[in-house]
Amino acid sequence: MPRKVFTPAQIVNKLRQIERLLASGKTVMLACKQTGITEQVYRRWRRQYGGLAKRLMDLGQALKARNRDLTELLEQQTATAEILRVISSSPTDMQPVFDAIADNAVRVCDATYSVIGRYDGELLHLVAHAHVRAEGVQAMLQLFPMRLSRATTSSRAILERAVVNVPDVLEDPDYARPVALGIQNRSTVAVPILRDGDPIGSISVGRLEVRPFTGKQIALLKAFADQAVIAIENVRLFNETKEALEQQTVISEILRVISNSPTDVQPVF
Repeated sequence: MPRKVFTPAQIVNKLRQIERLLASGKTVMLACKQTGITEQVYRRWRRQYGGLAKRLMDLGQALKARNRDLTELLEQQTATAEILRVISSSPTDMQPVFDAIADNAVRVCDATYSVIGRYDGELLHLVAHAHVRAEGVQAMLQLFPMRLSRATTSSRAILERAVVNVPDVLEDPDYARPVALGIQNRSTVAVPILRDGDPIGSISVGRLEVRPFTGKQIALLKAFADQAVIAIENVRLFNETKEALEQQTVISEILRVISNSPTDVQPVF
């Protein structure tokens, strides 16, 4: 009976199968028998191809990690483009922008929920949220609008003008227990929305389990906060321009009446 000839790829595949069997507790003899080769052939192949098999496995893991990074990057770019599209299509209304940020923050940060607050210099107002449980919404509606305190990460981020990352809210003595029980959150992080260094709101995301957010995810929230500032500034500039045009129209109308009534001031008043 002619001896079967294996290609290098087949040999490496056999070696992988044997390594998995050995890892599961099988002996070399049983692993070789199950893969259809002798122990002598296995040991010879291991000397010749063992290093190659490991390099291929390492390469496969590196490719998986690279593909995962590329997928995350694509999701981040898609989310950023979506928010910019909403900003450009809503020059007079910030609500669609806040809603888009809330939805995308949940997705790209692998979070369970998100909350966005707007600070008017005195009170923090709830302006958007995504995927918050009904009990959590009720708890927030009772809490907002609120004065700044350390009771929530949304408020704390504004107080500190910095990122607030809480690995487990149940271990945080300052966190509002009704909110924690309503949302049933554990890990949460919030970033302030800053305009020229002054806080005008915050974005927070959370998870129902203890799983702290990564530096990459926090950086994404900061980028969303920057986009929120762009939207707020756009609306402010639009409203200021509109008011200026309205005033100019009124002044032009008065000047027109004056020019048409040089000897009679009554039409002007």
